[in-house]
Amino acid sequence: MRIAITGGIAGGKSEAGRILAAAGARVTDADAVYHRMIEPGGACFDAVTGLFGDAVLDAGGRIDRRKVAGIVFNDAEKRAALERATHPLIRSELLALTAGDGVFFALVPLLCESGTASDFDVVWTVEASVETRIKRIVRRDHIGESAVKKILAAQVTEAERAAVAHTVIRNDGTLSGLKEKVLKEYEKIRDKYTY
Repeated sequence: MRIAITGGIAGGKSEAGRILAAAGARVTDADAVYHRMIEPGGACFDAVTGLFGDAVLDAGGRIDRRKVAGIVFNDAEKRAALERATHPLIRSELLALTAGDGVFFALVPLLCESGTASDFDVVWTVEASVETRIKRIVRRDHIGESAVKKILAAQVTEAERAAVAHTVIRNDGTLSGLKEKVLKEYEKIRDKYTY
C-alpha cells in the first residue's frame, strides 16, 4: 500500500515524515530522491543542465539548487520545463522505492502539480495557514516575504490539495499536536495492514 503525504511548503509534511519514521514506518522523501538524482551522473543531472547550462553549477561541478530555484520561481515557463524534464524520472524512482508488501509512505511536495496522486492508494495532506507558512519559511530559510510569496504562488492551493486527499491534517499548532494527529492516522493504517 502506498500513501502519499503532500502539503504546501512549510505546512509540516517533512515533520510528519519524521514522526512516522520514528514510529517505525517506511518513509521515502521525493525531495531527497530528487537531490540524489541531480548529483553528477544522476538521472536528473543532464536534464537540469540541459535546460539551464553550466550557470546552475557550483565551483565543484554540482547543481546548485538555490540557483535553479532562483530561475524557476521567477519564470513559470522555465519551471514548467524543469517539471516536464524531471518529474517522470523522479516518479519512476519513487514508485520503485515504494514497491512491495506492506505500507510505504512517500513525501511528495508536488503531488498535485505532477499529476501523480493516482499512483497512491491513499493521500494525506498536511496543511497550515498561509500566514503560518510564511512565518516558518522566513524564519527557516532567511528569505524575504516577497520571495516566499513567489514560492507559494508556484504551488497549487490548499483547496486543490484537499480535493485529492483522503485525509487533511491541520498543522497550525505545536509539534506535539502534529505528532498526536499523525500517529492517530498512522494507527488506523497500521491496524489494517501488516508489515
